[in-house]
Amino acid sequence: MGDWQTVAGHRFRTTEDTVEVVPNGHMNVTQIRWLFDDILLPIIAKHGIAFVLLDARQGTPADAESRRLISSWVREHPGQTVFAVFGASRTASAVGTLLLNAIRLVSGRQLQLKMFDERSDAEAWLQERREHHRKGLPFAR
Repeated sequence: MGDWQTVAGHRFRTTEDTVEVVPNGHMNVTQIRWLFDDILLPIIAKHGIAFVLLDARQGTPADAESRRLISSWVREHPGQTVFAVFGASRTASAVGTLLLNAIRLVSGRQLQLKMFDERSDAEAWLQERREHHRKGLPFAR
C-alpha cells in the first residue's frame, strides 16, 4: 500500500482502489466529509469504486451527525464504496449494525459494509468484493 499520511490525528493510506483508514478517537463530520470528498471521490472517479478498510480499534462510535452524513453518502453513491470495518468495540458494532439496517430499510439497497473482529477476515472479504467487481459480477449478499 502507499505511504501513511496523518490528518487531525487520523491515519490513512491509499493504493489504487483501496483506502486504509485508522481513526484515532472521534472522527468529526468535517473529517469524515474530507475523507469522502478528498480521498474517496478521486478513487471512485478513477476506478469506479473505492474499497475501504477501516481499523476501528482506536476509533469511537459515530455520533448522530456523523451517522447522518455517512447515511447520506451511501445513498448518494450506491455501489461505489465497499467498507470493511474491523476491531470495533461491541458498542460501535451495534451502532454500525443499526445504522446499516436503517439505511437498508429506508433505501431498499443492499449496502456493501461489513463489520469484522479480525483484520484478516476484513481483508479477505474486500478481496472477494474486488474480484467480483473486476469480473463484472454482482456482489454476493
